[in-house]
Amino acid sequence: KYTWSSQSTYRGMRLSWVDLIDPLFARCIWELCGLEWFLRSIRIDGMEAVGLNDVVRIHRYEHGDYFGKHIDQVTKRQDGFESRYSLRVFLNGTDRRDFEGGTSVFHHPRWADPVLFEPQMATALLYPQGE
Repeated sequence: KYTWSSQSTYRGMRLSWVDLIDPLFARCIWELCGLEWFLRSIRIDGMEAVGLNDVVRIHRYEHGDYFGKHIDQVTKRQDGFESRYSLRVFLNGTDRRDFEGGTSVFHHPRWADPVLFEPQMATALLYPQGE
């Protein structure tokens, strides 16, 4: 049903991805993986998290693939909801020797040095979208 798309050197990235457009899958990740519970009491700018976007994008990186500097954009839905955060889950490999790479670099105009996130297997990263 789903097929991998590939992108090469467009806007500084080389990787493969698939978009799973499935409200049930998104709701299961939200409810069964503990995100709903974890974010239940967090309010940011008066807003609360209510779920995941129905489009779950899965990236696959082969040796030498990369995703260059970019800004994840806010997505506004027809029902009035909008995304404000991106969630990245690292699933590479079946043991520690299989997991390499995945470093995320966050640049901020007021900070001299970027913030680096070097994941370990089975970790997640939640970060704001937009400028």
